[in-house]
Amino acid sequence: MREITFLEDTWIRTSIANDTLLDNDFNKHVLGFIRKGKTIKVKDGTHRSNIRITDRVNNFSITSDRWFTDQNGWYYWYGSTSEGYQEIISQFTSESNELNKWPDSFWNNFSYIENAEKINWALERLDIVNNFWTEGIRGNDIRIAILDDGIRGNNKNLNVVKESNYGFPQYNHGTKCANLIGGKGIAGVFGIAPESQILSYCISHDNNSIPNINRVNLALNEAIEDEVNIINMSFYISEKNQFLNSPQYNLMKTLISKAHAKGILCISSFGNTPYRRKYYPSCFEDCLSIGGYDTQGQPLKKMPKNDSLDFLSPGENLRVHLGDSDNSFFGETSASSAFTSGIMALIIQRSGLKSHKVMNLIRTTNNGDNSGYINLTIDYLKSKKLLQ
Repeated sequence: MREITFLEDTWIRTSIANDTLLDNDFNKHVLGFIRKGKTIKVKDGTHRSNIRITDRVNNFSITSDRWFTDQNGWYYWYGSTSEGYQEIISQFTSESNELNKWPDSFWNNFSYIENAEKINWALERLDIVNNFWTEGIRGNDIRIAILDDGIRGNNKNLNVVKESNYGFPQYNHGTKCANLIGGKGIAGVFGIAPESQILSYCISHDNNSIPNINRVNLALNEAIEDEVNIINMSFYISEKNQFLNSPQYNLMKTLISKAHAKGILCISSFGNTPYRRKYYPSCFEDCLSIGGYDTQGQPLKKMPKNDSLDFLSPGENLRVHLGDSDNSFFGETSASSAFTSGIMALIIQRSGLKSHKVMNLIRTTNNGDNSGYINLTIDYLKSKKLLQ
């Protein structure tokens, strides 16, 4: 095996080839996506020689012996398009992958005013700097899985240590979640846990961000195997459409319980509809269910009516980073879930608590329904003995 790096975004559409033909038909189902700059391990040398590559969209056919396969059986080649066949793969050169960190002196002298364009109102409201960052609690070595629509490439503001694509990447919603959780404040805004490690698992379906249940389960299983500390799921699936009677429902429930048993904290958004209905995975017993509150500390207007809610977290006008100099704002319970994942990363780093202990402390006195909303605040964390 050796390593190669992709110089362009590349869609992988086949994993089967005979001795003379590999059909790169763009009408076929996408098996995978490799982002520009991604490095993968492949078998050394060519897998088969003299393979004819046919591109039915650009209407050309060539013969190439520059093929490689990875552990999934996917094929990668040096050619790109019919215009010049420029290389999309380069020989891997080793570069330092160390997390760019601000020195401790930066955090000790951090100013909310000087960094006003890089922080969220909620970060200041909970005084994350003085309650965590100045004490060296910034999410260091905490691994957070984000099951979403992927994370935009070349995002220098994040410490992304893994990307797995089970779906159709959109790089919007997932990028916002990732930056709200782990933004480093280098090329954009500060997240709650700026030294955390982000693992991205793309689960979106086709050309939109709706999660595919089968892909959710695949990602859950991989995240468990990757021994993450937290799994953030800023999405919700309605109990309608016979979901409750499906094998996928049972598997999802089993996987979340498995994660919980292994000490992995699962966190999901409560939902953004006003209906008296249950949404999953937030309604599973072994998953924290997070609603949202606005800049005034009031509950978001559109949230479901069911008894799964654990507490409310900031969920309005939260500044996030989308890449380059592109900043945006994020809200609803998806943002609340991501914000909570960042907070829990700090708590886990400080205390070493596992999932079952965190959930037991949270649910000791909670009434478990949304007839009386409970806001995530520093006082709340102290009352639950999550912050000593």
